[in-house]
Amino acid sequence: MLLDRINEINTKIRTLATRAESIFGIEMPPITILFDLRGRCAGQAIQRGNQFSMRFNRDMMMNEGWDHIIKETVPHELAHIICYVNPSLGRNHDAGWNRVCRLLGGSGERTHQEQVVYAKGKTYIYTTSTGHTVSLSSIRHRKVQNGSSYNCRERGRIDRTCQYSLAA
Repeated sequence: MLLDRINEINTKIRTLATRAESIFGIEMPPITILFDLRGRCAGQAIQRGNQFSMRFNRDMMMNEGWDHIIKETVPHELAHIICYVNPSLGRNHDAGWNRVCRLLGGSGERTHQEQVVYAKGKTYIYTTSTGHTVSLSSIRHRKVQNGSSYNCRERGRIDRTCQYSLAA
């Protein structure tokens, strides 16, 4: 099953890269594709000099996050690579990047809302200061319980006074 999903991602990237070449009039560089991302991040696009890579979260691919990875994360990360190749198209998550992402079939959303179950340790569900729920790994849970706090973009703050439960 994992190999099938890896192949599907590779095929989708090739298809979208070919489409990008014709839409944006660019030549796509070789892209190294890795499946080693862990934690909350679904995907990542990286440029180091003239080398480009994309990383995907294998745990999300093998669980409930699969649909999101194939439909949203692949075009999202490829849009970053396209903007690295031609910075006049956009940067980071600006309006230009958003346009590129949508032309590749993505929603243009900056972050995902998928539930993440961490591969190592336990997953803790915290209620933030504004009433939203956020998943934390056992490492971050321990840091919060030891006095650290986190500001979750547009979802409030997490500290040791927040209620939490262990994910099922």
